[in-house]
Amino acid sequence: MKMRITIVLIFLFYFQGWCQKGKPTKETYGIKYDPSGYSKTCIKCLNAMSSMPADVSFGFVRQDNLVLFCMSDVDWFNQIFDNKDDGIAVDVIRKSQFECGKNNDYDKGNFVKGLMLKPVFLRDIKKYSVSIPGMEVVVPVAELPAQLASEIDLEFNLLVIKDDRLCHYMAFYDLPGSKLNLLQMDLYMDTLSNNKNSINQITVHRKLEFIIPFEKNKYEYKPQDLKPVSDSLKLNFYNIKNLSVRAYSSVEGTEEKNMELQKKRAESIIASLQSYQNVKIDDDMSASENWVEFLNDIVGSKYAALRLLSKEEVKKELEKKTVADDLEPILRNHRKAILFLELEKKSKYKDVNEDEIKKHFAEAVANKNINTAWEIQQAIFQNIDSKVYSPHLIKDLEIPERAEFGSLLINNLVFNSTQEDYNEMSTLTEFQRLNELVSNNPFIKYNICVLELKLFSQNELAFNRNTMLQHIQALEKLPLDKRLIRRLTINYHLILAEYLLREKKYTEKDKSLNYIYLNYKSTNYKDEDLVRLARYFVAFRKTDWALKIIEPRANKIDVSEDLLYYYINLTIIDKKYTTKDSYRSILLNAYNVNPERFCQMFGTAYQGGISFQLLDDLYLKKNYCESCKNSGKMKKI
Repeated sequence: MKMRITIVLIFLFYFQGWCQKGKPTKETYGIKYDPSGYSKTCIKCLNAMSSMPADVSFGFVRQDNLVLFCMSDVDWFNQIFDNKDDGIAVDVIRKSQFECGKNNDYDKGNFVKGLMLKPVFLRDIKKYSVSIPGMEVVVPVAELPAQLASEIDLEFNLLVIKDDRLCHYMAFYDLPGSKLNLLQMDLYMDTLSNNKNSINQITVHRKLEFIIPFEKNKYEYKPQDLKPVSDSLKLNFYNIKNLSVRAYSSVEGTEEKNMELQKKRAESIIASLQSYQNVKIDDDMSASENWVEFLNDIVGSKYAALRLLSKEEVKKELEKKTVADDLEPILRNHRKAILFLELEKKSKYKDVNEDEIKKHFAEAVANKNINTAWEIQQAIFQNIDSKVYSPHLIKDLEIPERAEFGSLLINNLVFNSTQEDYNEMSTLTEFQRLNELVSNNPFIKYNICVLELKLFSQNELAFNRNTMLQHIQALEKLPLDKRLIRRLTINYHLILAEYLLREKKYTEKDKSLNYIYLNYKSTNYKDEDLVRLARYFVAFRKTDWALKIIEPRANKIDVSEDLLYYYINLTIIDKKYTTKDSYRSILLNAYNVNPERFCQMFGTAYQGGISFQLLDDLYLKKNYCESCKNSGKMKKI
């Protein structure tokens, strides 16, 4: 399927009299459909469409009651429509044709699925086409008939016509790709860790993840199960700033009872962790039944056939004591909560007012007590972030420009890069100056490479390509986390591939893409990085690569929402994936993570969905109707 980029256009004029009114019939206006005639009549058109670059976007746009065909490249438009009798028609599809509990409402023996409106031919298109910025072709195709003009849930399928013959019929799906979305690159502060010259940890902010098991029908956890959390937190040193709890129940029992149980489980954990600190924890809780792991874990067991049943049918089977007892060794592992914690280092200077903290900092600097000055500096940063202090306080902190105060100077530069008036070029200049003052500091050299890459991504002439790569490779000799260096190298190739494509150096561009694909695993990647890479590969028409890098995470219960939904975006129109038994657990996982977003997928692309025509697939329709028919609620608690 052609990748569809959603087009949003604002028209300041009205095409009165340019569009043909459709008739409320199944009329096809004499257009014939004969696949055997493709080689004679349609081959040139089909070849043009199959060879069209991914960057050429086209599709229908609805403007009030007008339907317009838009295309971003007039040359490709002219390749497809090259004869005065070539035409475009729109088949208007209604979501009501795919209602749950009913057969889909269209004639499968007809090439038209909805209401075909009268075609517009090239002789008229030439006369009425309009060019606007971003879209070189804008063609008013049809005016919606009165009975459809007030409907919102409409989609428009394309018919390409040659010599009164249908050559191509196409539905549009919103499968997004995006170029040049770099892996996250942070500037690093000097952490004053024991291994002074190593970027291995961030001591001010930390993120952790834990799993807490629960017993059947109980919401109290065992104290020993929470102990690893409290031990790892080192709560004498850190406060929990944010806490997200995903609570899961096993699938037996009523959904209402399971949700209530999970709510209590999440609340008991939050209350316990809150008892460790006076600072209020910002928390977010969600609860769901653990269908994902249930469907995965029964594969290969004598109960594997349960994967084919509806949720209600599975629950009915689990009401049988023998079945529930047999499956208990599996079910007990599904009752748990996953905790995602963001920590912030405690500081005795956190509650000191601005005037006092400036005095403390000046005193620590005067006494060359770098550790104390560093701690005060971090407290100042935290209070500026939380708007307790004015951001102008940073300018009042006097730090001598000497090597011994290098860590404080580094930190000031890094913190300033988070402020609104941050300028990358001036920050780079400051770091280069600091590099001359403090020799062989890995934090400085790493940050210089980060800034160079960001500027290179904005302007290919900003730096010499080979010199920049040499700067990154030189980091290998320093005591830095090798995964961070590999991350910079991947970002270098992400940028380079874009420039090589513009220069039409396709072989070199492919080498950069191959480097990215072969080396991304050697970075400290997270789900958000995998999504960025996947979207990048899709933009380069490497959808198979995109799927390979995100598929291993798609069926995990702790997968990020964005990765899970992007995987579904890439696979949901391909029966090679949707017919797999494992796909149902992915769909249920998506529903558990965000029910509203799941149901919205099966809506029109103009309203943020993929397409309601996905419901033409009876397997997908069954899953949609099972979850969404009576659901409009988010399972946030």
